[in-house]
Amino acid sequence: MEHRRHPQSELKPSMSTHEFSALVESMKAHGFDDSFPILLFENQIVDGWQRYKAALKAGVTPAFRVWRGAKAKLQALVIYANSTRRHLSKATHAAVLVKAHAGGLTITNKEIAMATGASIPTVGEQDRLRRINPKIADEVADGKTKATWARREG
Repeated sequence: MEHRRHPQSELKPSMSTHEFSALVESMKAHGFDDSFPILLFENQIVDGWQRYKAALKAGVTPAFRVWRGAKAKLQALVIYANSTRRHLSKATHAAVLVKAHAGGLTITNKEIAMATGASIPTVGEQDRLRRINPKIADEVADGKTKATWARREG
């Protein structure tokens, strides 16, 4: 059964091509790590999209777990889980959550700062950039442009 991506799973930018290839090769060599199952909600993948795609490419069977808690708690879990993964700068991570907030995620700038470890002024800078130049703000959130460069250009 092919699974679809839940909008909540789009909070973080995708892995680089190199990181994704390394994940696929690791799965080919060692299989899928069942201690990190792919989380499903509303029959969609809410956490683990990259692992799911890598498992398909590697030809291994992924492990799944269905979220049975409240939807509001799921949002907090996804933010927390993703704040501990990937090698994003605090400003880039803040840009991701500011983008998600602009798209309807219920989160305050103070909560973004707490989730990312970024300062409240840094979160404010990303919020300001999103309002004045959404295109560059998207590039920061997608990991294509460094937040320090965007600050100068924005």
